[in-house]
Amino acid sequence: YAMNVVLDVNILFSAVMKDSTTRNILMTSDNEFFFPEESLVKIKKYESLLLQKSGLGEEELRDLLKLLFRIVQVVSTNDTLQQWEKAKVLMERVDSEDVPILATALSIQSAIIWSDDAHLTKQDVVRVFTTREIINVLSDERFSDES
Repeated sequence: YAMNVVLDVNILFSAVMKDSTTRNILMTSDNEFFFPEESLVKIKKYESLLLQKSGLGEEELRDLLKLLFRIVQVVSTNDTLQQWEKAKVLMERVDSEDVPILATALSIQSAIIWSDDAHLTKQDVVRVFTTREIINVLSDERFSDES
């Protein structure tokens, strides 16, 4: 069954920086992927780093982001407002930059968070999967499909 997966910024960056397992999962998996509108500013903020690390030109980077955001749905801040306070209380002392990720996950039915950032595991309301765990879940699904 398809999972609702909210991507942390570090996962999106990983998919941009290299043609990696992360990018492959986003491109080929049947899961639904989501990203908070609020966190889009991070892409702009770190654009030069993304260009440098990925080795892409500006136009290539824009094309790749367009492609990724055909797969990853951007969740508007309005749609997460009801969960904002709860997310803030849970994350404020840990890492306030994670509030949009958690608020988005709380706004989507039975969502999980995909993150390689340990901060998000400091709350226990939404389950957090690392890239390695996502790979394990997906490979289990692939094998169980064949039986």
